[in-house]
Amino acid sequence: MKQFLLRALSLATAVALFATGCEKNSGSDSNPTLNGTYTVSTTPLYGTATATDPDATALTFEDENGTTTLTFRQITGMLESLLPNVAIMDYEAQITFDNGAVTITTGSENGSVTVFPQPESGLTSDMVAYTASKSDIYFVIDVAAIEALLFDKLSEEMQAQLNAALATLTQGALVYSSEEETLTVHLHYRLSGNTLSFYVDKPLLSETWVVLAPALESILPYLKAYDPTKVGMLEAIMPQINPLLAGLSSLEVGIRMTK
Repeated sequence: MKQFLLRALSLATAVALFATGCEKNSGSDSNPTLNGTYTVSTTPLYGTATATDPDATALTFEDENGTTTLTFRQITGMLESLLPNVAIMDYEAQITFDNGAVTITTGSENGSVTVFPQPESGLTSDMVAYTASKSDIYFVIDVAAIEALLFDKLSEEMQAQLNAALATLTQGALVYSSEEETLTVHLHYRLSGNTLSFYVDKPLLSETWVVLAPALESILPYLKAYDPTKVGMLEAIMPQINPLLAGLSSLEVGIRMTK
């Protein structure tokens, strides 16, 4: 179960970075200080947190071994010591930021491969860009383009459910615009020397969870057919997220890369 929690957190953090797209217009307002190529290791995640009462119960769940209880001390320990060791990729990746445009390459058995943009696969360059202020960066997913790529592989019922879930995302790190058909992903960033970090903190995550929880709840029944065990665990954990966030005095979870 602890490994599942780490994998879930790893996936959520990675998606926030790599599954981002762009405004349909140029990102000309982007902060030029981010320009450059950054290397993302296979284990780029990190987390830090402090709890109001470290020995209080943070999570309780049932598994094949019975009831398991984790304290805030254990949760913060997992974040700080185990999360940086979770591999989210098989090879290092390179991300180039260039005045709003993004290029992503990764290693493979056959050498370096460009994974974005990849026009032959429908991943055009105007699907990914960014704008940035002094400490915040905004990626915008071109939802219409993604639907064109994926929706012919989904049932009409699943398409409708995903659209309904998107419509609930109205604040925090995830904001959907039906008019523009885009999903804006808002992250904080920190550039310290050659190290660039994208992250969410407790206020941003708490604001996001208000709208993300109903969106997840609406699609979990459809995901049970693919992995009923993990969906069942998520269903048990989700009602405990608000008390978990309330018990933390600080939280930062993110991904680091080096120029």
